[in-house]
Amino acid sequence: MIIEIQINGRYKAQKEKLLPIFNIYLKRIKKTAKILAKIYTVKLPGTLILRPLYTKNGNNDYYGRLLHDNCTGYQIAINLSLCPKLRDKGLEILDHECAHIIADLIKKDLGHGKMFWEIYKKCRNI
Repeated sequence: MIIEIQINGRYKAQKEKLLPIFNIYLKRIKKTAKILAKIYTVKLPGTLILRPLYTKNGNNDYYGRLLHDNCTGYQIAINLSLCPKLRDKGLEILDHECAHIIADLIKKDLGHGKMFWEIYKKCRNI
């Protein structure tokens, strides 16, 4: 699985400051996804995009979002206005969104059902 970091829009000017944070996130998601794919015997998507969550006026209550469509594939968007203020919140969000990806690959379910919570518990122990 190739993980591509995309920092665009108003965050482009902060790219040098944000890249170290996203590289930490990248390592975490790659490790977690590989372990979970092995446990659940699923084939990971070819590409995953990791990027900031773009918000209007900088306000959004979501810490992160998993976006998916057939053209762009999976994207994990992290709300940078909230995450850096909270220790390890970004890593917790990655675990949460990774659980969504694996649940979607297994059951075609992006919700918070039983399968999601089972996978999420495993994520938190990796």
